[in-house]
Amino acid sequence: MKNFEKFGIKRLSYSALTSFYFERAKWVIENFYDFKFPYSPPAIRGFALEKTVSAKYLGGDPLQVALDYYDQRIEKENENCEFSTMEQGDKRLLSCKKERTIIERVVPLLLKKLDLILPDAQLLIAQKKLVFKICDIDFIGYVDFQFETKTQPIILDLKSASKKSGLTTSVMFQQAIYNHATNITPAVLYCYPTMDVEKGKDYRVLSNLDMYYKQVEKMVKSMDKFLGMVKDKEELIELTHPNPDDWRWGVQETIARKEVFGI
Repeated sequence: MKNFEKFGIKRLSYSALTSFYFERAKWVIENFYDFKFPYSPPAIRGFALEKTVSAKYLGGDPLQVALDYYDQRIEKENENCEFSTMEQGDKRLLSCKKERTIIERVVPLLLKKLDLILPDAQLLIAQKKLVFKICDIDFIGYVDFQFETKTQPIILDLKSASKKSGLTTSVMFQQAIYNHATNITPAVLYCYPTMDVEKGKDYRVLSNLDMYYKQVEKMVKSMDKFLGMVKDKEELIELTHPNPDDWRWGVQETIARKEVFGI
């Protein structure tokens, strides 16, 4: 994996790997420039709901813990926002209010769901850091929660959304990595305002992940091979063409994109 070293890449995460393949312009900006981007309100909502789970098992009022975390984190992140128009600032403010409302709606449902799917489970650790190797390069990841149940240990990944969503290939790749690193059965729980507490479709215990892990190994090797064909950072930027119409570009990311790529 010498080509990673050529570009100063000492370790990978799954998000960095997929960013390289599917959002390369963002990968370039995040890895070769010193831009700092504030977290979006939906991302902070996800972090807040993770705090809900921790509070349920470790103590505290789950809803209040989530809202307090959300309010404090939003205030901190908003300090790092720069808007060129009042409309952009108003749009962020509306998003902040919307995501707070989603938290208020989701928390009661999430607590009931946890009682159903993990009765008598013991939370061993939250945000467990994993350091391991894939194809001889260090990988770093974080498991949301590790539980001990009556039948087996489980690592749980909480997926927060504003509406119903389901398993994607990308999620399967991610969980295959964590399964390989821990040798513990992974499970995914989707939580959103209309989640059905009684039915189990939002909760999936995963198995047969070897095929997905082999694909991840192939992605790592292909990334290294590609970097070996590129001379330096400047050539990598020259060969990268951002899609300015992608809705995922935030205000701050758009400013950075224009500075780096001129579009």
